[in-house]
Amino acid sequence: MTTSHSRRLPDRYVTANCVPEHLDGFPEGNIALIQRGTCFFRDKADNAAAAGASAAIIFNEGQEGRTDLIIGTLDPPQAAIPVLDATFAVGSELAGLAADGELIVRAAAFTHVEE
Repeated sequence: MTTSHSRRLPDRYVTANCVPEHLDGFPEGNIALIQRGTCFFRDKADNAAAAGASAAIIFNEGQEGRTDLIIGTLDPPQAAIPVLDATFAVGSELAGLAADGELIVRAAAFTHVEE
């Protein structure tokens, strides 16, 4: 399965997104930029989907040992929206660019599930 989205990245990002209220007012159809930490990746993905996100990018936290690309998992593995991982540097850059003005991000996910 291939899923592709070109959407606006809102000019704010969520530091945890561990409860649905963290995305109150999220503009439906946009891509959620979420920082790693506090709860499971699956909770973050489900909360983003429930808020109307078309995809989610989860980026690393930034402290020592947590700056590289995340090798995260979703359990169960299939989320309602594409979920991508990013380094702290990439996530921070996206957040900064979005804060400076409208930022369009294209998110593509290629999925293969073996049963």
